[in-house]
Amino acid sequence: QGRNGDYWFGSNGNGAYRHDGKRLTNYTRADGLLGEQVRDIQEDAAGNVLISTTEGVSKFDGKNFTALEIVEAPTTEDGWILDPGDLLILLGPGDMGPCRYDGEMLYHLTLPKSPAEDAFRAKFPGTDYCPSCIYSIYKDRRGHLWFGTSSVGLCRFDGESLSWMYEERLTATPNGGSFGIRSIYEDRAGDFWI
Repeated sequence: QGRNGDYWFGSNGNGAYRHDGKRLTNYTRADGLLGEQVRDIQEDAAGNVLISTTEGVSKFDGKNFTALEIVEAPTTEDGWILDPGDLLILLGPGDMGPCRYDGEMLYHLTLPKSPAEDAFRAKFPGTDYCPSCIYSIYKDRRGHLWFGTSSVGLCRFDGESLSWMYEERLTATPNGGSFGIRSIYEDRAGDFWI
């Protein structure tokens, strides 16, 4: 929900929808949206709505869409910072990783390789997707960033370093399937629900 009260919804093939309290408006490529499979929607400090699709990230200023260029973060030190005003945006397809938007630039960030990735690939050699694809991003009360992946657990950035946490029950079903970490939430008691 935007600060102005509008509700935004992403679809998996029909673009984005905005409900302003009176009417529902659908935005697609015909309106300037880069793609129609939406992966993330966020609002920046200036009130622009950023819509991440499988084709890239569009910024909506209330009237027009602008394509944001994705820039590789120059170094780990420059890319991985915690600024309360920055947005972390989920990209698609999944192996693109997260991006950090500072209000001007959209920096692509790279997660370090998970210690569980080699074991996963050895166990499932025919896997045709990225086991470290990011399915969810969450910022906790301390400002730490959590990234839920498709098959290799959680990665957390505390402002200084990135660390991996893995438990098989977080990503694997009893029958051998993998569902990934779709949601992370910290409750009032400080417990995390994954």
